[in-house]
Amino acid sequence: MGQVRNTTFRLDDDLLRAARIYAAEHGTSVTALIKAHLEKVTGHHAPADNSDSVGLYSQGEISSAEAMRRLRLINYAQLLDALADRGLTQPRLSSAEIERQASLLSNMIKRHP
Repeated sequence: MGQVRNTTFRLDDDLLRAARIYAAEHGTSVTALIKAHLEKVTGHHAPADNSDSVGLYSQGEISSAEAMRRLRLINYAQLLDALADRGLTQPRLSSAEIERQASLLSNMIKRHP
């Protein structure tokens, strides 16, 4: 991984506020959103630092899918075991994710009473 630098962006207050709200609702940070977008549009992906993928997942910095990919885990239960082994907790779900899951569950219950 290359050197990491702090960078200053000039953003409209409303845009920054909206980005912070979006990031909080999705369990991430504005920095992570910007990084992901830049990686997507440039096609550049920094090499994954697998040294603390479990910790990064617990902090909500990477998704469960990304943690599992980096750690070469087969299923989510293995990731839960890795968290437990380190005494770490699962990241808190964002409000948007909780609403999404509740909606999915509600639809499932309606289809299969």
